[in-house]
Amino acid sequence: MKHLVSIIIPTFNRKDFLPETLKSVADQTYENWECIIIDDGSTDGTSIFMQEYCERNLKFKYFQRPINLNGGASSCRNLGIKFSKGEYIQFLDSDDLLGINKLEEQIKFLENEKGDVLLTCKWGFFSDESDMYR
Repeated sequence: MKHLVSIIIPTFNRKDFLPETLKSVADQTYENWECIIIDDGSTDGTSIFMQEYCERNLKFKYFQRPINLNGGASSCRNLGIKFSKGEYIQFLDSDDLLGINKLEEQIKFLENEKGDVLLTCKWGFFSDESDMYR
């Protein structure tokens, strides 16, 4: 059986970015994943968008951070870990994208390793200013 990867996305007022971020997850060539989105108290309609999205896409799970827990991305990631069922964890910010074969390539690498492994990969960033795009 393929290894389950839990993708954990903390979010706060990123309704405009989430569709593209979630599409980059849904388009993965590696198919055995779950995606857990933890909302840190958004006020921009994120909750309505996510509830509708999760009804259409059952591999995505949406939770709101309880008000009794500290806020912030780290707190949301920790809560996501508690909800996760995967053997592996992939953190993803709500305004970032995954390359289409990221999970597949990393799983291939992990299957050949013994012991504890922490993987990272090449990354880039987006900007509205053409001279800053790298």
